[in-house]
Amino acid sequence: MRIQFEDSISPWIEQHRRMNNHWSSSLQTLEGHTHTVRSVASSPDGRSIVSGSDDTSIKIWDVASGVLTHTMGGHTDGVRAVALSPDGRMVVSCSYDETIKLWDTAFGVATKTLQGHSDRVMSLNFSPSGARIVSGSWDQTIRIWDICSGSTVQILNGHTQPVESVAFSPDGEMIVSASLDSTVRLWIVALGTTVKILEHKQAVKTVLFSPDSTKIASSCDLSDIYLWDVKTGELLFNDNPREMYLGDGTNLAFSPDGKIIARGLTERIELRSGTSGQLITKLQGDFGTICSVSWLSSNIIAYGTLGGMIKIWDLRLALAVWSQGERDSKVTVVEFSDKDLAVLGFEDGSIWALAEKWRARSRTFNGHTASVRTIAFSPKGKMASGSSDGTVRLWNLKTGTTIGRLMDHGATVTAVVFDQETGHRIASRSDDGIVIVWDSDSGKIIQRLDERMGPVVSLALSSDGSKIAIGASPPKGGGKIRVRDTTSAMVLSELNCLKHMHIRAIAFTSSDRLITAFHNGILDLQDTTSGANLHTIKLESIINCLYFCSGKRQLTTDKGRLDIVSSSIRDYKQAGADSQLVFLEYEWVFQGGEPIMWIPHEYRHRTAASCHSNRFAFIPENGEPVIIAFGNFKPGRGKKM
Repeated sequence: MRIQFEDSISPWIEQHRRMNNHWSSSLQTLEGHTHTVRSVASSPDGRSIVSGSDDTSIKIWDVASGVLTHTMGGHTDGVRAVALSPDGRMVVSCSYDETIKLWDTAFGVATKTLQGHSDRVMSLNFSPSGARIVSGSWDQTIRIWDICSGSTVQILNGHTQPVESVAFSPDGEMIVSASLDSTVRLWIVALGTTVKILEHKQAVKTVLFSPDSTKIASSCDLSDIYLWDVKTGELLFNDNPREMYLGDGTNLAFSPDGKIIARGLTERIELRSGTSGQLITKLQGDFGTICSVSWLSSNIIAYGTLGGMIKIWDLRLALAVWSQGERDSKVTVVEFSDKDLAVLGFEDGSIWALAEKWRARSRTFNGHTASVRTIAFSPKGKMASGSSDGTVRLWNLKTGTTIGRLMDHGATVTAVVFDQETGHRIASRSDDGIVIVWDSDSGKIIQRLDERMGPVVSLALSSDGSKIAIGASPPKGGGKIRVRDTTSAMVLSELNCLKHMHIRAIAFTSSDRLITAFHNGILDLQDTTSGANLHTIKLESIINCLYFCSGKRQLTTDKGRLDIVSSSIRDYKQAGADSQLVFLEYEWVFQGGEPIMWIPHEYRHRTAASCHSNRFAFIPENGEPVIIAFGNFKPGRGKKM
């Protein structure tokens, strides 16, 4: 399929995704092995993957295309582990046939066979210089080999049961080993002696150093995971899920920066903090039993399965945005404070801020006792949230601390807005029709308004906060927008809508004109004094929220960004509109007036868009959002990836 359609791939679409049951974050599925893939390793530049399997073969794959570049055979039993040299020119493999083989990656041929172990060779690793290899075997020994001569230069004895895993430290001064004798041993290479023994409760299957050599991670038969301090030997973290793991491979890997540990289990991947061991998220889905994990970059991992498949995954969204396995609460609202920060409100009342392109949860805001219904940001670093608990809370967005709690609503708070010049004023509305204008610095009420002109469906503050527009749509049809002075509450104007025009959202322009979105997809730009209609945009999408946030022409809605010089999405070119703006029109995402991505029905339930960039959050009915970022639009066919 990739070969057939790769010419149509658009390189200007950048995806920030998570895995869920409906929409996969898998970039590649590599098929070719006929049995369990016990080990995967990536080249230093992340462009190639080498895999070793119980089918006795070693395969080299091109990551971008998924093409198999070499298949190397020579072992007479299953391949247990593979590794790439630091310069990417050599592959080393070890096997149940008791041998180790060196391979040339350019030609896919064996250059040496190393013999010396008297039982299965289970693990191996290159030294940082690439001049030596360490191997561990069921003969209970650890051997250090010279690459040039192919001879053993050192044998390390001490384990009383088979050795399952070995690794050099990134500085090359130490070796760590794991054994079925329930210990991890730390060795000084120059002396060939054990300096620390780390006791475990079960047989240890995998062990590795962090990239800075300060920590050791290990895992056991019953899915236990341990994190140790190398210098002191202190146990920093231990989790005991008591879950039998049947993968039997190298299922543990530090990210290149050491901040995250990826662990493959049955039907899921766990992502844990590389410093504390605490769980970040669980990625659950149709993974199969994962036997091996390797990082290709800070965002991409590859894993091999019991069924012989290799998959490559993009984790940029999956690392933090949402994991149904981590919590049961659904996402109720997503808003973007800027291009690098997404904020999620949950049904249980909690709020998460996701930073670094949504790779990590940077802050948690706790305080609401019921579902978070609305979130807004001031230009001065504040955040406001409204909840079904009837309160509005003000937060310091940078620290996550509560600034104030506004408790005067007697019903669910469904909207909050800041003025966008100073952020000193905030307006909120609730299901009982009450609108309150607050001073965001003191938390004091400036105005409490009960318009009594039908259900209040929308409100907006002018850019300087001096005016508030309140939109209401009576059940029998029509609608009215009332504009007031926020200081005196004086009515400045009233705009009446046609009977068939139900108001959905309103916003002030920078010149204090008003743009109104109606239930039939019509957007009208109106003069607030005369009520005259100045411009109309016709859409197929229903807009539920809108505001101006960058210049006089760009309007941000929950369906994307619009250039208001146009009359519809499809006339962008003729109108001279910004060709980079992305908008969701019913079932298609448009960019520059052209459809670029079809969105499945289940992902159109609720959406949010960033005013700072072409980022979308799609929130289906199951409350598991997907965030997609679109790059700069370049008309025409895509390039090969």
